[in-house]
Amino acid sequence: MTALWIIFRARSMAELWNIMTVMASSIPSQVSTGMAVACGIMVWAWAAQILTENIDLKKRFLVLPIPLKIIPYLAVAALVLIFSSETPKSFIYFQF
Repeated sequence: MTALWIIFRARSMAELWNIMTVMASSIPSQVSTGMAVACGIMVWAWAAQILTENIDLKKRFLVLPIPLKIIPYLAVAALVLIFSSETPKSFIYFQF
């Protein structure tokens, strides 16, 4: 669906061709953290989809001992805290 948007965005066939070649040929020289996380999430989702077609992961997860069940939840909580943290801002009243 997203790729079809390009057809309606381009004003001419030449512009469509330019957009498509730029999209296909642009390889970033540096990978940002956000790009790496997005790629990791996509790979994880694809792997989970393939695995769940053959294996019932829910049953396997539910039979795990409680300490092993806690690990994924703690990992998600840690990732949320890490990626949502910002540098502390100075308190405005201390600047006078």
